[in-house]
Amino acid sequence: MLRNLQKWAQRTALGIGLMSSIYGCGSNNPKNNQITYVPVVEAHVEEEPKEKKVDKLDQLAAIINSVDEAKAYLLSVGYDFEDSNLDDEKSNKSDPPRVSIEDGKAHCFEAVLQVAYFLEDDGFEPLLLTMYTKDKGHSIFLYKENGLYGSIAKSRLKTLESREAVFESVEDLIDSYSDFLPNGERFYRYGVSNLDDLSELRGIDWRTTYQDLHEFNKTAFINNLRSVR
Repeated sequence: MLRNLQKWAQRTALGIGLMSSIYGCGSNNPKNNQITYVPVVEAHVEEEPKEKKVDKLDQLAAIINSVDEAKAYLLSVGYDFEDSNLDDEKSNKSDPPRVSIEDGKAHCFEAVLQVAYFLEDDGFEPLLLTMYTKDKGHSIFLYKENGLYGSIAKSRLKTLESREAVFESVEDLIDSYSDFLPNGERFYRYGVSNLDDLSELRGIDWRTTYQDLHEFNKTAFINNLRSVR
């Protein structure tokens, strides 16, 4: 009877040690009768890749692929009077495209930045044409099709917005704007700048920054400035 009990105890102890090894709880140490715990190794589960967030600017850039679509977009947004104060130039600011696009409005320079972003993958250079009267300026996106110049623009005045590509020279295009200025004013100075060149001068990437670009815009004032004939 005693022998049978000893055999049963041995088999039970062996079974416990085996079960401990299988489930990672511990193992029986025959040398000192102490339990050594074995760390449980968890199975590695691959996480599904998170979808990259696409912001509004990139969403619009994916669907605006032509001059006409860019013009239609600018017609659908409001003018940013808050950032464009004719009476207090020091209070003005120019939001970069990733900021202004969220506001659903734009003044003339902000509109140029947005359009340049929309159309650069469609073969259009990011060209800024800035025109000046004696005390005011107007910025437009300059493009060329079939050897002729046109523009895409946002303005307080509808008569100073976009133009079809029907002008043989940049100055002819500028004249089409001067004809609609109030009080007999004319645009008598202008400059054409590539936004990428301005980025190098200012050390700011106009496509990705969230900084105010008002000083960036002022750089265009001294870049290739010339007189209208």
